Amino acid sequence: MDAKYDVRLVTSIGTKGGKIFLLKNGKGVSGTFFVMNEENKFTGFETYDGLLEIDGVIKTKYKTVNYHAKGKADNEKIALSIKTKTDRYTLYGIREEE
Repeated sequence: MDAKYDVRLVTSIGTKGGKIFLLKNGKGVSGTFFVMNEENKFTGFETYDGLLEIDGVIKTKYKTVNYHAKGKADNEKIALSIKTKTDRYTLYGIREEE
């Protein structure tokens, strides 16, 4: 499944809009997360029960943050819980039409 999602990243300093391009290849996942005018690559896998586990980096103008995310993505929506060394964020969004 290749999908593009219009997403919102909820942080302690506000909600940021962005896009996620998600590629699934068997149980492997990868993609690109565009947020705060930066392109951020990620990789991960899908568990036997359909949960995504993703590792990546969020770059901003001021810093770079490593994260681990867990959640779900399907043909309609995406929802991830993102954990960094110091913070937790929520990401949610809907799939864009082809």
